[in-house]
Amino acid sequence: MATVSDVAVPGSAEIRLTRAEYWLLLRAATIRLPLWVIAAPEGPPWGGTIQEAFNCDGHGLPRDALVRTLQRLLRRGWIRLYRWHIATSQDEPLAASGRAIAAAFDRRFDEDGRELYELTPQGGAVFEAFARPDWDRYVEDGSPLDADEYLPDERQIVAADRRRLDEYLCALRQECEVVAGSEVFRERADWQPVYWKPPRAGVECRLLCRRRSPQESVTPGTALQQRYWCEWGG
Repeated sequence: MATVSDVAVPGSAEIRLTRAEYWLLLRAATIRLPLWVIAAPEGPPWGGTIQEAFNCDGHGLPRDALVRTLQRLLRRGWIRLYRWHIATSQDEPLAASGRAIAAAFDRRFDEDGRELYELTPQGGAVFEAFARPDWDRYVEDGSPLDADEYLPDERQIVAADRRRLDEYLCALRQECEVVAGSEVFRERADWQPVYWKPPRAGVECRLLCRRRSPQESVTPGTALQQRYWCEWGG
């Protein structure tokens, strides 16, 4: 990969990010990520690639450079590396050695636990300084992973206010058929759309919907709506 010039973080002259560093901060801005996912190979050939996992270009780093980059972010206090134990729902710090991180890259399927990384509040602040996200435009949309394509999915959608929620629901109806009478709205005071930030107020809608066929679906639907919160989301 060609060398990428450092990028200064606006309002913070002493902090600079490489493109790969920003990629790693951005991808973990709203979700904790398994280390094996970010170590997936670049395609082609296709099948289990990092582009397919994230629906975008990858960070472009070979494994040894990825290890060093994670170690650098860890030393700066911007990320946390840990192993999460499935049986106990407890976690413990992951050793920051190159050998331990490289081994975690290879543990894709492990019945006992997962090695993950997440942003710290400090790392989140660095991400915000560069990306300038508008969290008032962020929408959380959750549905079951084991949904049956022939049965309605139960969706839980939360936004900062009713206007933003209605915009998203309008886009959702372009790609899904909402079951009449299934929508239930409620105010939330404990919504935490970003794990490294404190909870905030929001408005929730629970509903049942069936995905339309590709012939019936209208684009861009919710995919574009989910990008509105961050212009530099990539």
